[in-house]
Amino acid sequence: MNWLRRFRNDKSANVGVLFAISVTPILGVTGAAVDYMRASNARVELQAAVDAAAIAGVIADAPNDAARITLAQNYLTANVANPDSVTLPLEDESLETSVGLNRGIMTVRASGTIETVMIKVLGVDAIPITVTSQAVKDRNSMPVCVLALNKAASKAINFAGNSTFIANKCFVQSNSAAADALSIAGSAVAKAAGFCAVGGYSAPSSQTPMPQRDCLSVDDPYANTAPPVPASCNGSNTNVAVQPNKTRTLQPGTYCGGLDLKGNVTLQPGLYIIKDGNLSINSQATVTGDGVTFYIMGTNAGFTINGGGNINLTAMSSGAYKGMVIVHDRASNVGSTNTLNGNSGTVIKGVVYTPTQQLTLTGTGTFGQTSPFMPIIADQIKISGNAGASSDVTAMDTVKPVPFVPTGARLIF
Repeated sequence: MNWLRRFRNDKSANVGVLFAISVTPILGVTGAAVDYMRASNARVELQAAVDAAAIAGVIADAPNDAARITLAQNYLTANVANPDSVTLPLEDESLETSVGLNRGIMTVRASGTIETVMIKVLGVDAIPITVTSQAVKDRNSMPVCVLALNKAASKAINFAGNSTFIANKCFVQSNSAAADALSIAGSAVAKAAGFCAVGGYSAPSSQTPMPQRDCLSVDDPYANTAPPVPASCNGSNTNVAVQPNKTRTLQPGTYCGGLDLKGNVTLQPGLYIIKDGNLSINSQATVTGDGVTFYIMGTNAGFTINGGGNINLTAMSSGAYKGMVIVHDRASNVGSTNTLNGNSGTVIKGVVYTPTQQLTLTGTGTFGQTSPFMPIIADQIKISGNAGASSDVTAMDTVKPVPFVPTGARLIF
């Protein structure tokens, strides 16, 4: 009994026992901090990898969505799952990835587990991590100066002949899903910040920059533009013509049966409604107008502008058609062809808008080069001859913004 009492009262070894008991939570806290830092670093690195894969898939010059998905998957694999380049402390076979593309949104996910080092003593063998990234094309990157709205036509935008087109500050966009939605052929020279087609393109291998296929469709910014109400027709405003070598000043208003300009014409500021006929400007005419808009509507509506003389037109700066110099009503003479044939003396400052009609743009010399702002939006656009164009969207404020084409990508998640 005395031996048992001595053992009970002996405290000489308690310090070691107490230290062993107390050090366990300290090691646990320290180990958790170390393993948590390893997991956090791995999450950051994995997030960067899926972000890069999502952006690469969105901006890829690929023939279809399936190819974009494959490219994004391969990009992710090359950055994460390649044994020669792995820096993530992921457990073997733990990495799982998925890539999807829906309505232009590229979604990339990746998950894996980080094997613990310090907190195994607490029974925690691994820490799971999961990251997600979503990217879309950036629609606020580059303005569109030539936009073909037709969704199915072959060669909805067609550069042909000896045409020279220059628009270094903006994009050329075809909304057609045809395999040859945008075509650059023959001796045509086309220069722009970029060329984009919802479908495919046909262009020489020397084209710079090369067009992009499978682009997102660009909305028509003027789709809801309401037509004006024309005045009634009478003898004074029907079949108005200015003959060669004649000089006349015209007032805004309604012109029935067309407006035929062959002489020297000064247009007073305002809206000119051309009803049931053509706007025709002869190659020898001299026509000037600051703050004018032509709205063409009704039966046999259309326009033919031959700029052999001098044409200087600037769009209205206020009102419903601000910034638009020629508007062909979408419900009038659908499928017809309008012609804009200019030369170095042709200056048009404003939007040329023919949403359901084809526009043929021809010319000689440097037609359009002196026009700082001449966006063209039409059902289809054919550019031939020695036509040229130059656009600067900062030159004029339109009632609605010029559409923008997505050229880059941005993360949305």
